[in-house]
Parts: sequence; structure tokens; C-alpha cells
Amino acid sequence: VTRNYFKRYACCRYNHPALDALAAIRRREPVAAAEVAAAEVVVFPFGLRMAAPDPATLLAAQFSTPWAAAAALVLSHGDLPAFTDEARADARIRDLARRVTVTTDGEMTPRRSDYPTSRLRLSLRDGRMLEGETGVVRGDADNPVPEAEVLAKFQALAAPVLGAQRAGQVVAAVLAIEEVKNV
Repeated sequence: VTRNYFKRYACCRYNHPALDALAAIRRREPVAAAEVAAAEVVVFPFGLRMAAPDPATLLAAQFSTPWAAAAALVLSHGDLPAFTDEARADARIRDLARRVTVTTDGEMTPRRSDYPTSRLRLSLRDGRMLEGETGVVRGDADNPVPEAEVLAKFQALAAPVLGAQRAGQVVAAVLAIEEVKNV
């Protein structure tokens, strides 16, 4: 349990390093999707299996690196709505996903923490190139996210199903688990 990984994005875990690299770029320079002419995502070799830019279903979109990157650029998030039918109908995301190439670096592996797990290069329409890379993804035990971020994600996912009040009660119960005398 102490080595758990909290998925920050609603897609295949192997897409998370690229989305973290994009977040790193955007922290340095707030780039809009319309400014991006093309993008290259460098991943570990297994990642080539997720290079299809035109996913037909929600599940296929969650396993598409080009889709995940393009949706995050256009929508500024990698939450579940980035992979739905509505998102897949968004011409801005579809067009950008087709301009995302996926290449590999044989030294990359999700099991290493001393080498990048992904690199992202954005070629902008004005000729500039922005680059970011990820070693250990945010949410990993070696790069944890604050508790408040985990709780906010739970609330966002649980409230539509349980209702906001009930989801809040679940959070309160879990946070008080150490004090429970009898489950």
C-alpha cells in the first residue's frame, strides 16, 4: 500500500509520463493548442503499441498517446471527459492528434527512476520548439501528490455517482479510519 500509484489522468498509465512532460512545459510557458504545429512523444518501446491517433472508442482513446497528448493540449486536462464521445467529436483534438508522432528510446523503461520515462517536443507555428521530460510520474510513491489532490480527484469522480454529500461522507470516513473501533 505504501508503494501505491495514484493515476492522475483517466488514461493508460503509460501515457502519464507524456502528460506530465506536457504539464512541465506549460508550467514554464503557457502554450495554447492552436500554437502547436506538431508534437513528438518519445516513449519506451512498449509505447509504440499506443500510437494510433484516431481512437474509435473511449477505451481506445485512453490507450492512445497521440489522443491523450492532443486532448490535454486542447482541453488543458487529462480527466475522463477528454476521452468521451463528445471529446472524440472535437475537430481540434482530432486534428492535433494526427500531428502527434510517437517514437521510442530503447533506454526508457517505466522501471527506471534515473532516466526519463518520456520526452515531449512541441513544434510551434512560430518556429519555436518546447521540450519537457518526465522521470518518475506524479502520483508515484517516489513522486507523490498532495493528499488534497487525491481527495479532489475522488470527489470529482464519486460525486456524480454518490452525490456530493455522500462522497464527502466517504472521504470523512476514510480519513477517520484510524479511529474506528469496529469496522
